[in-house]
Amino acid sequence: MPRLPLLVIAFALFLPTRAGAEIPPLPKERLTADAELIVTGTVVDVQAKVVKAKLLPGQMGVTEYRWTVRPTDVAKGQDRLGDKADTVTVVGVRYSLPANTSGSAGHRSNNTTDYVADVKRGATVTVYAHARDGEWKLLSPNGFDVVKNEEK
Repeated sequence: MPRLPLLVIAFALFLPTRAGAEIPPLPKERLTADAELIVTGTVVDVQAKVVKAKLLPGQMGVTEYRWTVRPTDVAKGQDRLGDKADTVTVVGVRYSLPANTSGSAGHRSNNTTDYVADVKRGATVTVYAHARDGEWKLLSPNGFDVVKNEEK
């Protein structure tokens, strides 16, 4: 066999790929078991903050989203919220992936095609969160359900 085809095959097999693995969604049972807080309510505020800007081609950008949710139902974690909690703030992220790559683009809905960036003020959501670094963080990768998202 000529050397050129062998080199092409070897190059194709060992070429480092830029593709990342998509994180499979957690089943509802696992979300419920792993969450320290499960709250359904109305999103009353959305704040977005660029944590890492995508300045050059090939770089990944990261935007952090903070939802302020006014609970209508607390299925888990009432003791962690306290009686005086009018609202709860949860944090999720959205990644801007480099061109020609695949992988997780951040927190996404468990029951719709929405990502964390798609949820707007006035939406009704159920969040599955855990406490990390003094904040409520959405479980990855699918730590929320969209009940209603009219302002899309």
